[in-house]
This record gives sequence, structure tokens and C-alpha cells, in this order.
Amino acid sequence: MADRKRKKGYWQGARKRRRMCLEVGMKGVLVTCNKNEKACIREAYNLLNEYADELYGPEITASDSGSESEGEDIEAALAKEVAQMKSKVGKNKRRFQAMDSGANNVIFIQSQLESPDKLVHHILDDINASKKFKTRNVLRMIPVMSACKAYLENVKKSAEEMFPTFFSGSDNPSYAIVFKTRNNGTMKRDEVIPALAG
Repeated sequence: MADRKRKKGYWQGARKRRRMCLEVGMKGVLVTCNKNEKACIREAYNLLNEYADELYGPEITASDSGSESEGEDIEAALAKEVAQMKSKVGKNKRRFQAMDSGANNVIFIQSQLESPDKLVHHILDDINASKKFKTRNVLRMIPVMSACKAYLENVKKSAEEMFPTFFSGSDNPSYAIVFKTRNNGTMKRDEVIPALAG
């Protein structure tokens, strides 16, 4: 049995199944669910796209933006399409894209929007006003303004960038730091809270 080789397609299939991973600096929405992650992703896409269309207008894709006129030369149209394809290579320009968070039943949906927190607040306000359920599998939606690695220095740096946008002005609002970890042993609650509160 040790002499048998695996088929070439076995390894290629594993490479195709790999999903995009969460990276430093990404913005988006952290979505939690109970068991059915595929249905949760579908519901989150539908909900986010519905309200993003309401707030920001419909999503413009590359095929929509390049409408051809009849009088345009074929060579010019072909050159334009080739330039669009070259500029798009390796970049996924969708408004929302699901990423692998590394934790079970937790999905990160990357957003191309400038402030995903406004979108999530708009969704929650509308659901609260209408008193209608719009999802079955989505349990919680948490806006993420900046993703960073789970080290104290990186968290401090990210907080220094984000705090002035929310806590500037004469109001001097109060805030609470809620510390929850999952699949992490490097950060301790007693280190993080004094570092961010001070």
C-alpha cells in the first residue's frame, strides 16, 4: 500500500478548496451563526447587499461600467477590455466577500465600503423599527473597522488610528472595553484593558 501514488487531481482539489483568509487592515462585518455556515453566508450577502443598495446605490461591476456603443471600433473595444482584465488580475472587486476567519461558525465578510459600521447600524435600526425577522441563520453582525494581528503592540497601533475618529470633540464620551478571546493564548485580559484605557 505504501507504494501506491496519489492521483494528481487529489492535490489540485485541495488547493481549489482553500478560501481567502483574513488579513491585516481589512474592513468588514464579523457574522456569527449556529451550524449552517453556507446558509449564513448567503443570508448575510443578501442582507448586506439589500441595505447597501439602499444606502449607496447598486453595485457597479466591470461588465456594467463598460457599455459599448455601436460606433466604437472593434480594436478599441478589445484593447479596452484587455486593459480592464489586466487591471483586475488577482483583485476581487466585489462589494462584499466572505473570508475564512479560522474559527468555527464565525465568518468575516470583507467590505469595500469606507465605513461598514454605518451599514450595520442602518440594518439594525431598520429591523428594530419593522419588528420583522430577515434571517434564520445569522445570529450576530459586528462591524470591524480595522483587522490586526492578536499582539498587544498591533492592537495599540490599530486603536490609536481608530479612537480619534470616534472619540474626538468636546463631548468626551465614555466607552467600555469588552475582552473576549477565541483560539488565542497570546493576549491576556489584564494586559489589554489597561493598555487601551490609558
